[in-house]
This record gives sequence, C-alpha cells and structure tokens, in this order.
Amino acid sequence: MTDPMTPTVVLAHPTRNLNRWLNTRRAHYPNMFSIDCASGHEQRMTDIGEAILTGIGKDSMLDANKRSGATSAAAWLSLGEYNTATILDTQLLPTRLLNETIEYLALFGVRSICILAVPHADPNTPKIGRHLTYFAGLGANVINETELRNSLPNTTTPKPVGPGTPQPRLPRVDGIMFRSTCRDLLNADHFAAVDAEFVACVQQFRVEIGAISGQGKSDRLASLLKRDLEHTTNTDQLILHTRAAQVAAMTCGFQICVDTHYLLGAEASLPRIGKAETEQWWEHFDTYRDPDPGAAAALYSAGADAQHLPEIRLHNISNPDKNGALTCTTTKGEIFVSAKPARFLRALVAQRLYAGAAPNDRLFVTHRAAITHVKHSSRILNWSETNGGISVAATPIRKEHADPLVWLARYGIRITKLWKTAKNDKVTA
Repeated sequence: MTDPMTPTVVLAHPTRNLNRWLNTRRAHYPNMFSIDCASGHEQRMTDIGEAILTGIGKDSMLDANKRSGATSAAAWLSLGEYNTATILDTQLLPTRLLNETIEYLALFGVRSICILAVPHADPNTPKIGRHLTYFAGLGANVINETELRNSLPNTTTPKPVGPGTPQPRLPRVDGIMFRSTCRDLLNADHFAAVDAEFVACVQQFRVEIGAISGQGKSDRLASLLKRDLEHTTNTDQLILHTRAAQVAAMTCGFQICVDTHYLLGAEASLPRIGKAETEQWWEHFDTYRDPDPGAAAALYSAGADAQHLPEIRLHNISNPDKNGALTCTTTKGEIFVSAKPARFLRALVAQRLYAGAAPNDRLFVTHRAAITHVKHSSRILNWSETNGGISVAATPIRKEHADPLVWLARYGIRITKLWKTAKNDKVTA
C-alpha cells in the first residue's frame, strides 16, 4: 500500500502542455485533481486550499461563509472521494509550503504527484537542486514525463445511454375516470405501463389507508398522502399518484377532492423533495465552495424546520448504519437524510471538527460568531435560489414546515370523511 506521505516527483519540460494534459485526467480518474498555484513568496496554506477547491470543481464566487481556503478544502477532502493530487509547477513553491501541502493532503489520504519543471533539461539548476534534495529526504520516487503519461492512460468511458421510451402525457381527469380515459387516449404499450403503475399505487394506498385506526383518521391520511406525493418527481407522476389515492380512498370511506388547476400550478411553482433528482439539487450544491447550503437544504428537505437548524449540534448527527445515510436528532424527533444529500452534512461536520469545534458545538455558525439565528438559516436556504435558480423551500421561508393539511391545500387537495358508508373490501383495482 502506497504511503500518502511519499510523493512522486515528475521531471518535466518547462511548458504547460503537461499541465493542460493533467487537467484532462479528471474525466478519466474522478478521484484525482490538480493544484495549480501562482508563484509568489507570500503564499500560505489558505492559497493552496483555494487552489484545491478550484481543482475539485468548486466555484470561488459561491462563498457561503468566508472560511479560509484550507478549512473549506478540508470539508470535501474528508469525504474520501480523492486519493491523488498533482501539484503543478512545484518549483515555484518554497519547500516549506510544499512540505505543508504534502502533509495536509496526507491527512486525508491523498497522495501527491509533484510536477517539477526543469529548465533546459538541467536538474542541477540551484533552485531545482534544492527541491530535489528536499524530495530525496522524503524518499520520493522520481520519474519522467513519459512514465507519468503511461501511468495515466485514457479509460474506456461508456457511451451515454440515449433517452428511453418517452413517458406519455397523462390525461388531466379526475380519479374515477382516470383509468378508462388512459385506455382511450394512450397507445397499447403506454397504457399497459401506466395501468400497471396505477394499479400498484391503488393497492398500496388501500393497504396503508386500511391500516389507519383510532382518532384523527383524516389527519393521518393527510400525512400519508403528503409523504407519498412530495416524493413524486414530475407532473405526470404526481397526477398518477393523486388519482390512485382518490380511487383507493373512495373504497376506504374517504373522498379526496382535487382542484386540477391548483395541482398543476403548485407542481410547477412549489419545491418538493421529489424534484431533487430531476432539478439536480445536489449537483448544484456541489459547486458551492462551502458545504453549508447543501447541508441546510439536506436537513430542511428531510423535514427539519428552519427554526431548528441553528440549534443542531455536531453530536446530533449520526450514521448508525454506516451506509452513507445519516440521522439527525432535533427537538422535532429523529430525521433521516439519505446518502446523496447526507454527503454535505458529513462534509460540514468534518469541516467544523477540523476547525477545532467540540461535539457539543453548533453545526451551523457564521465566520464572525459561533451562533446562528433563524434568519441566518433562512438566508442559507435562499442562497440556492438567488445564485442558481434552485428552490428547495417556498418563499417566504416559514419557521416551521406546513402541516400536511395545509401542504395538500396548496396543491388543491382536500380530504373528506364519507359518513354512513362502509369500507368495500371487494373492490379490485
């Protein structure tokens, strides 16, 4: 196993051709990045950190918390997604800073490949000689440019899969007419696929509604329906699930009334967690220099209220299953965050710990104070819409999430208990 502290030194020609070629390697080796620092005697580790952030694809303009470059870079390197860094034009860095950089990268299991541009192919140049002496003290492996190129060949990239069969546009009719209208308007193949999904949804809803007992049945049905609909990814899936719920509820003693115009308007304008994949929320947050906006969005979209975000402590975040997903303990209870958005939480926790925070310290802080307020949490959530047009929370952001009945009302959905009716167990989808 290669020791991360043992760098590889590449003696290269003093042109930027190799640097440009190395910058193309990330497309073939996603766990590799380049550090391209300008020369200067006043450079510090924060400058190296900024170069690392640029190398791993962060936008320096999307700065959420004014942290130093080294502290911000630590958040992303701690995720273990990178194992190799190429340090370009190493001869321009003083050996003191170079040593700090190699040690810093080694903290996160990242091996250094140092590109040493040798003028006139003469390694005996005094400045190059000093660097080579330094590398010899580390026991570095010295190779030439050809050997480096041979060790990083192009990888075979699979051809992108073309779009599959386009999903049909579903009829905008009420639940009781939905199935028959689909049969009339869709071709046989489309109808077969839509009908299979519709029947499965109806059956699933009937099982879940049938399990509701005791007081507050309408409220519990509202919670069930909200939980399902907020995870739909597009307009047609929202319509299908809504119509399936209407049919299932009618056989279980409930009526779900839907204003289709409200439903379609809310689908287009209101954020919901189901849109995260289709709108690429997490890919957008990955361009931020700091993990704070992505972590706030991950918690908020998982159910944490904006007013509770400032109170979350580092020890409230845990990973009991060790599978990438996280749980967060709030005053509202435990909140589950799936693996993809949880990545930003893990990065923020690592960044706070790297900066010297204790487990009982707050997760979200500003660069000026170790405390945040609700308005600061709302501002973090609003940044995504301001800077990239990605909306994860309806504006103005409320201190608490809307309760299920209010959430459904925004989509034009109302639940009524059908009194003096009997549940019909013989109805088949």
